[in-house]
Amino acid sequence: MSKTMWDPFVGEVDFHQQSVANPREGIEIPDFFRSLAGVLVLAGFVICFVGIFYRDALWLGVPSLCIGLVGLLGIDHLNNKDGKIRWLLYQLAEANRWAFEVLPSTNLQKNEALKRLANQPRENGSARQPGEIPMDPRVRRVYDRVGDLLTGKVGRVTVLDIDAFFWGETRKSVPFWMAIGVVQADMTLAAPSLKTDAYGNTGNQAYMLQMLCAYRLDRDTGIRARLLHESVTGESRHDFQTESIDFNRKFNISIADRKGNTPEDADAQYQALLQALSPATQATLIELKRKYDVQLVIDGDTVFYAGWDKVNSSDFSIVAEHIVTVTEAFAESAVSFKHFVE
Repeated sequence: MSKTMWDPFVGEVDFHQQSVANPREGIEIPDFFRSLAGVLVLAGFVICFVGIFYRDALWLGVPSLCIGLVGLLGIDHLNNKDGKIRWLLYQLAEANRWAFEVLPSTNLQKNEALKRLANQPRENGSARQPGEIPMDPRVRRVYDRVGDLLTGKVGRVTVLDIDAFFWGETRKSVPFWMAIGVVQADMTLAAPSLKTDAYGNTGNQAYMLQMLCAYRLDRDTGIRARLLHESVTGESRHDFQTESIDFNRKFNISIADRKGNTPEDADAQYQALLQALSPATQATLIELKRKYDVQLVIDGDTVFYAGWDKVNSSDFSIVAEHIVTVTEAFAESAVSFKHFVE
C-alpha cells in the first residue's frame, strides 16, 4: 500500500518525489552587469512614462527598457539560477523525505499542458485573449482558496511565483503542505537597510524566499478568519480588535462571509475567533510577524500561513545553505502556535 500525504485541497495525495535533473553549471556573470541591466529597466520605465507627455523621450526609453530586459533574461539563462534552485529544492525534499512537485515553465513552447489550456476557454467559459498564458490548475486552486495571501496590495509582500510544492511532516509529526517561490532581486537602488539580511550577509543581489504553508487543526473552528497585513490605506478601521494593541496594529483581522448573519451569529463567530486568538497565539504571531512578516487564514480546521525571508548574497553556496535552513524553520514555525489555536 502506497504512502499518502495530507493535502489541504484534495484531502490526500500519494507520496511522490518528482525527479529533477542535475543542472548544468552555468556561467557566472559579475553582479555589476545584472545591476546595470536592472537600472536600465527601471530607467526605461520612467522615461517611457515621460514619453506619454513628450513623445521624443520614447526614443531613449524604449531601447533602455528592451536592452535591460534582454540583459536580465540573458544573464539568468547563462547563470542557470532557475535550474540550480529547482535542483536545490528537490534535494531538500529528498533529505527530509518530503513529497515534492516542481512547477513546469510558463513558456507555452516548453509546457504542453499549458499550451492545451491556452486553446481552451477560461474556467468561466469566456474566451482567452491572444497571447494569454493560463494559470496552472494546481496554482489556480491555491488562489481560489487563499487568494488573500497571494494578491498584490499596498502594504503586502506577495508570493510572486510558485516554483514547487512540498508535502511533509514536521519534527513533531504534524502533516503540512507548502508552496515555495524563489525570486532574485536587484538591490542596487534600494535603501541601505534592504542590502543586509537577518543573517549578516550584505550585497546588491538578494534572493527572496516566499512561502505558503498549510496544516490541519484537531478541531473545526467554525469560522474563516483572515489575519492580513495592516493596510496603509486606512481600509482596516472597522476590523476586529483583540485586547492586545500591539497585535491589532500588526494585523488586519476579519471574518469572511458575515453578511446576512444575525447578531447572535456574528457574536458566536467573534467568540470563536477570540478562542483561536488566545494570548499565547497572539504572542507567537507577533514574534513570527517580526521574523517572517506573516499573514494567515484560518479556514475551518485548516490554517494557511504565508511569509517571506531574503538572503543578500551573489554566492549561490551561501544562498543554497540559507534556503534549506529557512524552509525547514518556516515549516516548524507554522505549527508553533497550533496547540494554542486548538
